[in-house]
Order: sequence, then C-alpha cells, then structure tokens
Amino acid sequence: MLSFGLQFVAARLLGASEYGWANYLLGYALTISTFTYFGVQLYLPKELQVSVDQNKTLSATFWTNSLIYLAALPLLWLILGRFVTAWDAVYILTIAYLTLISEMMAAFYVGIGQAGAGAFIRRFLFSLLNVLVFFGMLLAGWKSGSIYLLAMIVAHVIINIPLFFRRLKAPEFRFAVLKRSLKFYLIQIVYGLYTGLSRVLQGIFGTVESVAVLSVGLLLSNIAIMMGDNFAKVVMPYFSKAWAEAARDKIREAYYEVTRFNAYLILPVVLFAMVNAPKILSLLGPEYATGVLVLNMLLFSQFFSTLVGPNGTLLSMTDKEKYEILNGTVKLTLALILGFALGPRYSWGIAFSIAAADVLVNVLKTVEVKKLFGFWPHKPKVFLFLVILTLTEVAGFWLLGKIDNLLIFVSVNGLLGLIIYFLSFYFSPEQKDRATLLRVIRGFSFIKPKP
Repeated sequence: MLSFGLQFVAARLLGASEYGWANYLLGYALTISTFTYFGVQLYLPKELQVSVDQNKTLSATFWTNSLIYLAALPLLWLILGRFVTAWDAVYILTIAYLTLISEMMAAFYVGIGQAGAGAFIRRFLFSLLNVLVFFGMLLAGWKSGSIYLLAMIVAHVIINIPLFFRRLKAPEFRFAVLKRSLKFYLIQIVYGLYTGLSRVLQGIFGTVESVAVLSVGLLLSNIAIMMGDNFAKVVMPYFSKAWAEAARDKIREAYYEVTRFNAYLILPVVLFAMVNAPKILSLLGPEYATGVLVLNMLLFSQFFSTLVGPNGTLLSMTDKEKYEILNGTVKLTLALILGFALGPRYSWGIAFSIAAADVLVNVLKTVEVKKLFGFWPHKPKVFLFLVILTLTEVAGFWLLGKIDNLLIFVSVNGLLGLIIYFLSFYFSPEQKDRATLLRVIRGFSFIKPKP
C-alpha cells in the first residue's frame, strides 16, 4: 500500500508527461530484467527445499546471474542507444540489475520458509525508503520524473546490497544453476516479458502521456495481484513439499483455502475500483480522464484471475513446468499479436492485449489443473457464494458512488469494505473460515482466547 500510495501521488504531482516518461524507462528495465532473472523467482524457492547449504545456493545463483548481466552490458547499451539517451540508458540498466537482486532476495526468503520476513524487508522497508527519498527530493524542489527513478534506485541499494553481502560467498560461475533453472527461465520469459514491453510499445505507438494512463491502469489492477502474489509465495514451498510427499489431499485443501481467501479479500477492492473508475482517475487530474476504459479492462482481467486462484504456482511447484511454458507462450503470443494489431490504432489497444491474454491463459490453466489434479478452483457451494457476494458488492459500491463529498465517500466505502470482509468470512460455506475470522478479530483486540 505504501508503494501504491507513492505511485498514485507521483502520478498526480509529476503530471502525465513526467510520470509517463519514468514508466516508459521502467518498461525497458522490466523487459531487460525478464531476460536476466534466469527464473530465480521460481527456481530458488524450489531448489532451496533440497539444498544442503542454502546460503551457498543463493551465492552461486547471485554470482552466476551477475556475471551474465555484466557480460551482456555492452550489447544492452548498444540496443538501448537506438531508442533512448545515454542518461536514460544508465537509469534503465541500473534499475534492471537492482531489480534482479531484489527479486533474488525475495525468492530466497520464500524458499527458506520466511516469506513474512522477506515481505517486511523487500516490500515494506523498500517502499518506506522509496517514499522518504521521493518526498525528500520533492521538498528540495526537484520536480521531474527523475526523482521517481532515483528514489527507487536508492531504496534498492540501501535495502538489498547489505543483506546480500551478509550471505554471499566467494565469486563463482555455475553452469548447473543455468541448467536447473532453464525451465523456470522459460516460464519467466513467456509470462513476464510483456509486463515491461507493454509500456515500451505504448510509448512507441502513442505518447508518454498514454504510457502514464496505461501505468495508472496497471497500478490499480495490480492491487488485485498484490494479495494473490503474497498468498502464492507463502504456499510455494508447501506445494513443493506436499508434492514430494505425494500428499495430494494437502495440495487440494491448501489450493482451495488460498483461492477462497484470495477471492474474499480481493473482490471488494477490484469491484470498488471498477465501479468508481471515473471518480478515482479524476483525482489524478484531467490528463488521466481518458483512462476509464483502459482501467476497467485491466481490472476485469485481474477480477477473473482472482477467482481462479494460484494455478500457475501449483503447476510450477509440482513438476508440471511444461504446462506453464505452454501457457506462458500462448499468453505472450496472443498479447503480442493483439498489441501490434491494436496498439497503433487505439489508445486502449495495449490494455486490451494484456487483459485478453490474461483471461485466456487463466481459463487454460484452470482446465489443466482440473485435468491433472481433478478439482476446480472452488467447490460449487463456494462458487455460488462468490456470485452472490459479487452482485451484492457491485450494488453497494454503485449506490455509495453517488456520494459527492470525497471525505464521506472514502469513509463510507472503507466501512463497507470492512463489513464485506466480515460477512464474507462469517457466512462462508466453509465453517473453518469463521474460525479464521475469530482468530483475526482476537489478533486485533485485547480479547484473549481461552486456553
């Protein structure tokens, strides 16, 4: 939420031109990172389950990936020189490498079963530093897209470099790391490439202002991904271990629970944003008013992703990586075809390519999980309950959307969100969800459970 708040404020204070320029460069950085991750986000959580020396595994992965990145720098510099200025290339290459380090550390914490600690360091502290540095430079009178990028660089360095060097051993290059991570690398490329490339294409086909509109749409739709991503990270090693133990019942129950909780928590956020898209974008300024269609397309795709659960994580952690390579290839191919076909013609073309590819690949993964494991994302009674929740929430947010006073609007919608969370768990068809709700209430109160 800190990160979300910073980006929302930056979009407002910097304006569409500067914010769009910064995100255009970030698009290049994310595209490069996709090719230099070598699958660490999936490779490390799985490899660390069988590693004798976890720090040594991390160290070997770090040095191998870093040396490859260093060797690729001259080529990357030449390629970037055809599209951006020299200073822009410095920003891009620096952020791309620091992002690689950050993702490696986050994956390491997931792999050693400390996803919470990793999230605190990599997400919370990083976001806090990012906010402080950004506003520090803003108060100093520096008002350009550069402070958005520089704040990110400084936060990466402060958080990740000291942590890494506490765990690194002597430099070494291991071909075994590349060999074992190859399948995850392919998954990462086909799934992650379009994330950054979409911003680059939007900038090429349109203007930096249109990049700003797309970036805001991606930002708001990523709220839905945020909770689901955290759930997926927590359950990664669990799926892997349960698969190794041939405990299919554990896999099924964990999958049901994660998918159900994710839906309960994310649906109100996504539906609120969809119903109130014009009002939300108006807060950023008139330059963003044209983004309602873009935002709703992206939100709908995440709405669908929320319902079907962590299918990709389940496939990747249970030796079904070939399915994820196929799924990602389908997603990337469709996104590129639609992007190049619609992007030059319509301002919403790139957004549509992202949304359509997301929905299609989630349908495909859902069918694959049913075929391979024998279950759908939800039991019939839970699915029916989610349909009722969706209709109720849309009606509630639509009625409250008529409130003009911003302070009252935010307050009553926040209250409605809390009520929805309570009712979702309390009336859930799964009885243990009520027990979960009670534990959460006790955790936020002075009520002590009986021994």
